[in-house]
Amino acid sequence: MARGRSRYTRPQWDGLSQRITLAEKQEIWKLAGYTPHAAQLEVHSAPERFKILSCGRRWGKTEGIMAYEGLPVAVLGGWWWHVAPDYATGSILFDKLVSIFTDTPLKGLVSNIREGEGSQRIVLRSGGVIWVKTSYHERRLRGRGLDFVSFDEAGQEPRGEPWTQALRPALADRRGGAILGSTPKGWNWFKDVWDRGDLANPDRAKDHRSFCFPSATNPYLKRSELAAAKRDATQMEWEQEWLAMFLANSGTVFRNYLEAMREKLGEWTKPGRFVIGMDVARHMDYTAIWVLEAGTLTTVDVDWFQDLDTFMMQERLYRMMDKWPGAVALIDGTNDEGFVDLCIRDRPDLTIEGLKFTGTNKRQLVNQLSKDIESGDFVLPASDSLLVRSETETVEIGKLIKREFGAFQYSKTAAGNIKMEAAAGFHDDLVTSAVLAREAAASMAPTELSDPRAKRAEPEENFEGQFTHKEAGGAAVSILTRPTVGVGIGRRVKRFSG
Repeated sequence: MARGRSRYTRPQWDGLSQRITLAEKQEIWKLAGYTPHAAQLEVHSAPERFKILSCGRRWGKTEGIMAYEGLPVAVLGGWWWHVAPDYATGSILFDKLVSIFTDTPLKGLVSNIREGEGSQRIVLRSGGVIWVKTSYHERRLRGRGLDFVSFDEAGQEPRGEPWTQALRPALADRRGGAILGSTPKGWNWFKDVWDRGDLANPDRAKDHRSFCFPSATNPYLKRSELAAAKRDATQMEWEQEWLAMFLANSGTVFRNYLEAMREKLGEWTKPGRFVIGMDVARHMDYTAIWVLEAGTLTTVDVDWFQDLDTFMMQERLYRMMDKWPGAVALIDGTNDEGFVDLCIRDRPDLTIEGLKFTGTNKRQLVNQLSKDIESGDFVLPASDSLLVRSETETVEIGKLIKREFGAFQYSKTAAGNIKMEAAAGFHDDLVTSAVLAREAAASMAPTELSDPRAKRAEPEENFEGQFTHKEAGGAAVSILTRPTVGVGIGRRVKRFSG
């Protein structure tokens, strides 16, 4: 078709993918030479508008379900986008469709086939058009109204924006349908979408239907191959790649974080020694303030906000410190542009310190928090915890914490070094504030944890690295810098090389 033509003729009905009956699909499949196996037929037969598949390897998701769910839509004049994380993955379905439209009785429907990286398109005489796209450039997925979308290996896409901000809105005006399929990859945005269609979910969206099919439900996959795969894979790889299980701890730094989410915010009433970790927002990030009872490592309060100037960020910190009297605050001072010094100067009655992260000390501190969470020693807020800011604004902070801790992952640099960071598209503000609070708690002298009324001493240094300082009108604070960590809190604490 001529390059200058950007419009195609197509029927002006809506909900095309839901209007096509199973019998009509089967007529087209017969021409294409397709016979689904039992599990595939279950998906094809489901009437829901949005179908979400968690499938094991070699199950028949791409060249089976996606190809033959979208095919009837295009044959009957609809616009179908097939989206994949990269060109190579998208080409799997495109090559299948080219074979269908050149080697079967459906070849008479073709008006034009355009091949080539970045431009894979099949135009049909019915007005139907099939495009193959990648999700890498989310902006390039905007603009057109669509009748059908298939999103292959959606779970491998680290960001949910291609679906939530581009593909899902493109289906709105024509009430288009979609199928999202993937082998799982941890607990990410794809798991959230899958949950919306889970039949076991009492809050299931009625137009969503989710499926989970292990590789073994493909009758054409030899049992001997499955046995060999199980023998060669780790337990985690077997469960995720072949059993299609969503593993909350897959690749994540914080194993067992879900079990650690057991303290309802706003319900702490016992006395204690409180410490605060604060991650200060930069650019598009959020500011997070984490309050911990130092003796039990129990999270008792959290604040989380965005788009506030320096003065307002200070006020939120002071408000939290006044709420928990005697609290020690440890702020990320890596790139603070004077924020820590400003807080110390403005509120000399409060104990506020800064910590500059390095690659080494941050890895050590994150590892310590990870160990505490895995052992059950560090208590996170319950998943249903709410952050009530006003009568009209409530933040589901428990869900945000669950998402951040689940998306904080190990990754490997080009040089082969291991990094710990938030997955692409996710923030780590809450994680960082928790790390800081944990370090503040660990740096307290043991006597301070056992007796919050301990008397202040004049500043003096002992041989174990303990530094005790006095501030007028405040509670006593002893800060212990541990050589095993090799960092100090603030400018007033001796730094050990460790």
